[in-house]
Amino acid sequence: MIAFARLARLLLLTQALLFAHVVLASEPALPVTPSEPTPGFEQARIAAFVEGVVQGFRQRDRIKGVVVGIVHHGEVVLLEGYGHARQDPLQAVDPHRDLFRIASISKTFTYAALMQQVEQGRLRLDDPINTHLPEALRIPDQGFPEPIRVHHLLNHTAGFEDLALGHLFVDEPAEVLTAADYLARHRPQRVRPPGEQAVYSNYGIALLGALVAGVAGRPFEELLERDLFQPLGMHDTTFREPGLEGDPRLIDPGLAARIATGFSRQRAAYVAMPLEHIAQTAASGGASATAADMTRWMLALLGDGSLQGQRVLSPESNGRFREVSFRNHEGVNGIAHGFITDRIGPHFAFGHGGATLYFHSNMVLVPSLSLGVFISTNTSTGRRFAREFPAMLVEFLDASARPQLPVAPAETIDLQAYAGEYLGNRRSWRSADALLVAQRSVVTEVEAADGHLLVSTPNELLRFVPLGNHRFREAEGHGLLAFVPGEDGRIERLILGSGINTADRIGFFGHPQTPLLLLPLASLLGLAMLLAFTLGLRRSRRQPAAMARADWAARAGLLAGFGWLAFGVLAACAWLQLDAQREQWMFVYPTPLWQWLLLLAPLPVALSLLQAFLLPLAWRSAWSWPLRLLYPLALVGFALAIWQMARWNLLGGPV
Repeated sequence: MIAFARLARLLLLTQALLFAHVVLASEPALPVTPSEPTPGFEQARIAAFVEGVVQGFRQRDRIKGVVVGIVHHGEVVLLEGYGHARQDPLQAVDPHRDLFRIASISKTFTYAALMQQVEQGRLRLDDPINTHLPEALRIPDQGFPEPIRVHHLLNHTAGFEDLALGHLFVDEPAEVLTAADYLARHRPQRVRPPGEQAVYSNYGIALLGALVAGVAGRPFEELLERDLFQPLGMHDTTFREPGLEGDPRLIDPGLAARIATGFSRQRAAYVAMPLEHIAQTAASGGASATAADMTRWMLALLGDGSLQGQRVLSPESNGRFREVSFRNHEGVNGIAHGFITDRIGPHFAFGHGGATLYFHSNMVLVPSLSLGVFISTNTSTGRRFAREFPAMLVEFLDASARPQLPVAPAETIDLQAYAGEYLGNRRSWRSADALLVAQRSVVTEVEAADGHLLVSTPNELLRFVPLGNHRFREAEGHGLLAFVPGEDGRIERLILGSGINTADRIGFFGHPQTPLLLLPLASLLGLAMLLAFTLGLRRSRRQPAAMARADWAARAGLLAGFGWLAFGVLAACAWLQLDAQREQWMFVYPTPLWQWLLLLAPLPVALSLLQAFLLPLAWRSAWSWPLRLLYPLALVGFALAIWQMARWNLLGGPV
């Protein structure tokens, strides 16, 4: 029976994917122009295509529930739910009823609220943010002469490091802070000048939300309801959440009951997970919405900033979301006043993705096709589907959007110059979780092979072909890459095609895996020191005075060995405990073991310094040659481990 069931599922998946492939390859697959109406048969064709693709991905990636909303030429042409929104009792997804957590798509509402305040003359995009923030939220200069301005927050170019562990999401209502308390307590460090690079920052947009609310003189949630959601008829969209009684951000009980459940895929089963509270950073990711409401938002954005006679943005302000306001490199996509832009074949697109731990969503708008696509999934495995689906639909509607191999550049390109490893800059830089975050940051491996680049991330392997001028395009997709050389001509930085993140080239000692090699090595050397000098001290009691005088160096080596062995064991336990938490590590950091690790980290360092101070005494001792070699060799290993601990903020870095 089990084998039969597996065979049935395989046949269903094959049938769905085959259907999607046949539809994509079928004729006619003519380009759709903005003036061309969408006839009824086209709606049915879109519905059939989406059904096949969704069910195929649901089977392959084990996605519990999916909701899709599509607008085309000013009309809603598809609004559908697939799978289940809840498990106990089991309820099918309803695109009119169920609110999905749309995460960072929420930022698009914050951007609109900002532009409303600009229209009303309450602020300008070039204003320094500190002129509009209360004193408790003002950002210190930290050695940077240029102030952070409003457009820096909008374009993710303020220069903040990225902090998230233990506070971006919380799982208990009692732990939800006010926006002001959160922004003051979890302020990240400034690590680059403003305007230098676009590196995604949830903190930056949360701060922007506080700035907008302060300028408008209303609570953020109330402001969005009054100025955006109510005029557009989006009555099932909210930044409010279930919480403690008396919290002014408390959601209406009727809406709360309609929030879809998030699921984690564990041990071949769907596990219902508790609500991820994001009210403390609502402006950057706290909205919940139905697919029906999201189609209304897309219609307003694709139009002139109004819907059914209700205007929320001027045509000029609405049009700014299609104008690139910052680009990390001319060879990649840019940021359009907060919106993330893309190129799908010949078509310019703009929109935003969003992800919590269990919900993965995407909204993509293609003005040349008068097309808007919203998709959301309620399962931890839905990330790839949410990311890829909009482009699949565009390619279905317009054959010219399907990937074509670019023409090879005329100049000869040394592809080996780009090979190496690159660590993403969206991470913690100066706090004690830097190493943990870097382990799950994107380390991109680039390899030159047969006239193209093989680019490997933790999730996939992609092939890129050269376009010239340090630019590359995905051979079988629409992705872009660009590289930045240093003054010496050597490639130093990778610019990711989304235009919202960068990655620096790293060597062995800058790789986040290196501490996982050097810290265990220090522990093994500590064990060797512990065993060797325990035996050496016993023998020295029967030796002449010259040997006894070296006891101090031996005791220092013994203590240092014990310190590093204990630290290594504690580090392994703390690491394994966090790694076993899966997605939950966002909630549980810092664990007690991790806090103990940081507390005890200076101990082996101090003992190693004592050991180094007594090194001359060790060399003048009458020890055997193996002991005399082990002593400095262990010191070298300990020094490398100390360097890595300091490099990753394990010595005194803020938790």
